[in-house]
Formats: sequence, C-alpha cells, structure tokens
Amino acid sequence: EPIAQGGGVIKHEWWRYYSDVSDHPYRRIFITADTANKTKEWNDYSAIGVWGFTQSRRLRLLDMVHAKLEIPELQNTLLALWEKWKVGIGSCKCSAIYVEDKASGTQVIQQLRRVGGLPIMPVIPEKDKLTRVLDVVPQIAAGNVELPESENHPLSKEFLAESDAFSADDSHAHDDMIDMMVMAVMQAYNQRGYF
Repeated sequence: EPIAQGGGVIKHEWWRYYSDVSDHPYRRIFITADTANKTKEWNDYSAIGVWGFTQSRRLRLLDMVHAKLEIPELQNTLLALWEKWKVGIGSCKCSAIYVEDKASGTQVIQQLRRVGGLPIMPVIPEKDKLTRVLDVVPQIAAGNVELPESENHPLSKEFLAESDAFSADDSHAHDDMIDMMVMAVMQAYNQRGYF
C-alpha cells in the first residue's frame, strides 16, 4: 500500500482505548523516554511514557509527560515517574526505564546511573525513524496499542495529534511521542532477554 507523504502513516481509526487501568493483569510495566535537552521554541520536546503490557498482550499508555525540559528537569521528571510507578499495578512492578542513547539521552543515562538502583536501559535505534514506525504499524493496526479512555482524554488527544500528523516525508513538526511509542512497542513485542 502506498504511504501518504503528509500524514496518514498511522491511521487514526487504528487506535484503541481502555477505560479501567486495572481491568487486566499485567505482564510488564516499563517506561520509555525520547529526550531532548533544549527548551528553545525550535527544539523538540521530551516524551516520557509509562506503559503496561497486559496478559492479553495489549500495550497501554498509562501515563505520559510531554514537555520541553532541560537536563536537570528531565532527570527529575524521570525520577518522579519512576517513584510514582515503581510499585506498578497489582503484583506487576515497573521493571525498567528505556532511554534512547543519543544526544541528551546519553547524558541522562549516565547521570541516572549515578543515582543507583534504577534499572536504566539504553536503547540504540538500529534503523531510520520511518522504518522503525513502519515496523510497529502492524501492532497498532491490529488494535494492540491502547490509549487512555477515548480520543478526548487529555493524554490521548495530545498523542493523537502528533500521530495523525506523522508523515513519511518528515514534514511533521514533532515526533517525540511517536519515538517513545515505537520504543515501547519494540520492547513489548520484539525484545528478548532484558526486561
């Protein structure tokens, strides 16, 4: 199928929604982060998501921070999300923090490792951005990736705006939430070994 150049790579109708965060037991809960380190208008945002992978193999966005954060704020935000979610849901604890190992992410990984006791996992992308997105589209199209409540929920609404605009020709303004989501789908469905 042809890929639309100006949006339409991820179709709006593919997204599914969940209403009760604890309606299914979880296999894993983890955090993914696509980081940026400058807060000037032309720089990217940082996107940090907390994800739950259910026993029924659905990946859910449980929480998200999407903001322009400099390194100290970024570290504090990651630590705050870890503190909030490390207890997990039910008997499933938050198991890892995956951070893209480039630019500011490398610095964040190094500094958070100094804190000690945090399960920081560096992620090095192996393909270009569009190919990575296309690799996870089948899971989204199958209805396996769920956002909170409805398209009108504040987190879902923000996420959907970026998802709808994501384009094959890189004409979209931002893709940090997409990067964060792609990392989560890859960790949930494709990874072996470390959790």
